[in-house]
Amino acid sequence: MRDIEEFNKRKHEADLAGMARVIEIAMASAFQVRQAMTGEKADFAQAYKMAGELGQALFGLNTWTRRRRRGRRPAGGRLPRGSPPRLSVGARNNLHKAGGLIMGRFTHKREYYIRPNAVKVADKHSTAVVYVHTDTHGFTDKNGNQTTYVVAFQAKRQKPDHNYRFPQGPKAAERWIKQYFKDVQDVEAYKAKKKAEAKAQCADIKIGDIFYTSWGYDQTNVDFYMVTDRTAKTVKYVRVGKALDHNDGAACDFVAPDKARVGENEKTARINAWGFTADGHAASKYEGKPVYETAAGWGH
Repeated sequence: MRDIEEFNKRKHEADLAGMARVIEIAMASAFQVRQAMTGEKADFAQAYKMAGELGQALFGLNTWTRRRRRGRRPAGGRLPRGSPPRLSVGARNNLHKAGGLIMGRFTHKREYYIRPNAVKVADKHSTAVVYVHTDTHGFTDKNGNQTTYVVAFQAKRQKPDHNYRFPQGPKAAERWIKQYFKDVQDVEAYKAKKKAEAKAQCADIKIGDIFYTSWGYDQTNVDFYMVTDRTAKTVKYVRVGKALDHNDGAACDFVAPDKARVGENEKTARINAWGFTADGHAASKYEGKPVYETAAGWGH
């Protein structure tokens, strides 16, 4: 029993030592790469060296855990040279999580994607902006066109929407930029329209209003809801009953809300362009006309 306890203790210590070493390499590598990317005392040689050590260490971990799962030891009974102590599967998973946290901190700014001496072109009617760079020292095609590079951004995004190269020259890039500006203008106009509709919808909702949802697969179900309270951007609602208004054929029922049956479970939803979302479905305002629903026995 003591031998087993001693073995487990040593194994745990090896796990901790291995994790500490690999995380140390990863953090040092991340620091060097960050410096290289931001231009602060760029040392690519040191960054590549650190990354190589980290890759070798991770290769050792994967080799050991993969062979141990199959009940075999690595060739020669040892890990590859330079690898940290043997890690259990649980320790390796924790190590991968730690690596994800370290590498997840890398975020490139716009300056990382923009070529030196690029010309900034901003759209007056949208938030779109592009940076244009023409390679005056490169080769030209048979028509004398020089390769033009375009990096496009929108709003406050740090990652470019597009990063294109135009071998046909500046004229082709200019045509693309005009179309890109137009597309961004259309998208932003659509968003502004939806925002205005949602704002108008907020002002139109009153306490006591009835809303309904129409949903279902291979059948149509209808549920009614009543607004019990509201704030500037949210509503509180309860479910109300429904009653058959009339039947228009074998499978066609038309139902209306039954305010005599009001539920007690009050819920909160955010107001949007069509009304709000009730129980996972889009709820629209009830205009007083009976709503179609699949009749009982035809899918219910």
